[in-house]
Amino acid sequence: PKNEIRIFSREEAVDTFLSHYLEVPSAGHDCVENLPRIIRSSYPIMILGENGVGKEQMAATIYTQGEFKNRPYLVIDFSLANDKTWSYLQGHMNSPVNHEGVTIYFRGLEKLSSARTEKLAALLYDTGTCRRNRILFSYTTTPGKGVPPHILNLSSRFSCLTISMMPLRERSGELKALASLYISTVNIDLAKQVIGFMPQAMKLMEQFQWLGNLNQFKRVITQLVMESASSYIQEESTRRVLAAESSDTATSTVLSEVLNLNKPLQDIEKDIVKAVLAETGGNQSQAAARLGICRTTLWKIVKDK
Repeated sequence: PKNEIRIFSREEAVDTFLSHYLEVPSAGHDCVENLPRIIRSSYPIMILGENGVGKEQMAATIYTQGEFKNRPYLVIDFSLANDKTWSYLQGHMNSPVNHEGVTIYFRGLEKLSSARTEKLAALLYDTGTCRRNRILFSYTTTPGKGVPPHILNLSSRFSCLTISMMPLRERSGELKALASLYISTVNIDLAKQVIGFMPQAMKLMEQFQWLGNLNQFKRVITQLVMESASSYIQEESTRRVLAAESSDTATSTVLSEVLNLNKPLQDIEKDIVKAVLAETGGNQSQAAARLGICRTTLWKIVKDK
């Protein structure tokens, strides 16, 4: 397996996950004061939080500051896993579960059925993986929904310490400081000299729901800094960019509801086209433009497959 099981050195983990990330060490989770003790402990850790809140960065922070920071960092991504991945995990001599003295991060537990979660728990228990290595898990939560029993059972079985990452909408008091940090970074990348937001523009940022959390926040900041013609980001441009983000988020929500990733690729492609057509009210030109294809290709996908 190449994409679903990756191995990083400490330097590679810093470069990949932490080099442009500014929040995890100081805030954004429910155990700021206890984080150093959690990192020093040997217990497995369960990281909970919505998409884009920084779970990957938290896991990398624990690794780069932990006991095995000078040993490899293994990331197993269950959102990409298939039957071959499971065969490799269970039976290959180089399987991560056979390692010793490394940090292993199992991400994407939300993609596992209860049966697969039990299979993972049994594999880790039978091989004694948790006794020989530092084990990290992450589960992506959905607003308004709790953590399912099979994930709670996995966490309890291995006496996991839990870190709950806060959604950005619950950190509105920090947005001004976060914006300043990101603006400084983007200024360097784009050779700009933007100082900050006008008061009304900042108010719009604080009122936005940020369903994409920090990932979405950074994207918006980057676009606003890039477009800004003055030292301060204006209300009008902020309102326009956030309105576009609201539309994109709605489309993303629709897609996540209609897509069945267990289908063949050509059927998934057709479902995506149909969902975007629904979002554009059946306007083929707009749907094709959004998908980056021509109208003829769009029509063929819907008609022929």
